[in-house]
Amino acid sequence: MPYSVAMPINRSLLGELTQELATTRKLLSRLPDDRFDWKPHGKSMTLGQLASHLTEIHTWLPVTLATTELDLAPVDGPKREGFQATTTAQVLVKFDEAAAELLRSLEQAPDDAPWL
Repeated sequence: MPYSVAMPINRSLLGELTQELATTRKLLSRLPDDRFDWKPHGKSMTLGQLASHLTEIHTWLPVTLATTELDLAPVDGPKREGFQATTTAQVLVKFDEAAAELLRSLEQAPDDAPWL
């Protein structure tokens, strides 16, 4: 009688995530350094702030997988400073580091973790 073994959840996500990371990196690599202060709208963040934020988002999963709680603004702790790039090269260095750590964290995540 044939049987099937379910693929671990983290493994099923890795292929799609790898593709999305490549697409995001391609977009970030095309940002012109001389336009980092440009805003798509008067109320928007600058292009540099948006690129920095998009890059920093990729650092969140390893933290999420490693902790059960997270306080980004502790009453008695230091204020969290976000990543703020001023060049495309800085964005790409940070993105590559974050993407590598993100993939490592997801590969090592146990399938029975309550958050998967």
